[in-house]
Amino acid sequence: MTLDIRRPGTRRPTAPLSSRRSSWLVVALVAMVVAAWLASSLPQPPPIGIPDPGVVTRWGLPVATVVRDLGASFAIGLLVIGLLMRSELSPATRLAMSRAIRGGALSTVVAVAALYLLTASDVYSVPLGSVIGPDRLGALYRETDIGRRLAQQIALWMLVTGAVLVPRPAGRAAALALAVGAMVPWAFGGHAAGSGDHRLAVYSVLLHLIGVTVWCGGVAALVWVSRLEPARTVAVMSRFSPVALVAFGVVGASGLLASWIRLPEVSALWGSGYGRLILVKAALLVVLGGFGAWHRRTALRRMAGPRGATTAAVVRAVAAEGLVMAAAMGVAVALSRTPLS
Repeated sequence: MTLDIRRPGTRRPTAPLSSRRSSWLVVALVAMVVAAWLASSLPQPPPIGIPDPGVVTRWGLPVATVVRDLGASFAIGLLVIGLLMRSELSPATRLAMSRAIRGGALSTVVAVAALYLLTASDVYSVPLGSVIGPDRLGALYRETDIGRRLAQQIALWMLVTGAVLVPRPAGRAAALALAVGAMVPWAFGGHAAGSGDHRLAVYSVLLHLIGVTVWCGGVAALVWVSRLEPARTVAVMSRFSPVALVAFGVVGASGLLASWIRLPEVSALWGSGYGRLILVKAALLVVLGGFGAWHRRTALRRMAGPRGATTAAVVRAVAAEGLVMAAAMGVAVALSRTPLS
């Protein structure tokens, strides 16, 4: 499907947003599975004699993590774009944006709630059906740090859905602050929490998460806005481009720092599954950096010129960039579940 900005008053039918988001989800899941296979870290049953929580828990944990990451990124990206554009979007688009943000936030809540259930099953090594009830779920919150971190994420994202209802920029700003705040308990889990230099590792992961969600979510939001208001595509890209450049720098620098902290030596980059996935992520980052450089140096200039019809091709390129980002997020989930050795 193409976009026609030469006649802003009319709009060609476009594919539903849900199909676009579904394609990102599929790409992210496939990338996660392939990356885990390359790193020899596919979910496996435990050795004989050790309790097995079951195949649903083993595979459900990474899948729910991918859904959480995509939902959070989409909501944060829309919040960023909405604040950048403020009142320049039409009332209908702003209303649709509020609904989409709530949808992204609610999907994140559901995904984190699923992670809570699956984590309880994993921690206590029992099938998923056995943890549904106040005993196991309450124990996970009382007895484990990860249970409390997941509960905090659920609470913060539920607050995001309420803050979006405030019909003023202050409501969007509060929702964005809450969504970014939800990154804090998120960063305190995973490999960073067990690093020797705990504080530095957690801060690097936190910066990485913020950069990734703003950057990837912003790209998804840009495609979303361009489909509703094609005439605003140039303005949205111009406003978001500096933010994307900063986010790119934050992602690259924080990722380099986190890798330096976690890897015991340089040879681990090619000598371990964990290191090889870091190289894959780095390669995808270079590809995405190339997309960004093209947008800044070429695409914006062409769209601002007399040949506005090139906007359709540019939006397709941005959508392709979004698919590469989805793949990178899938690789990141596989990396987070890959042992260092």
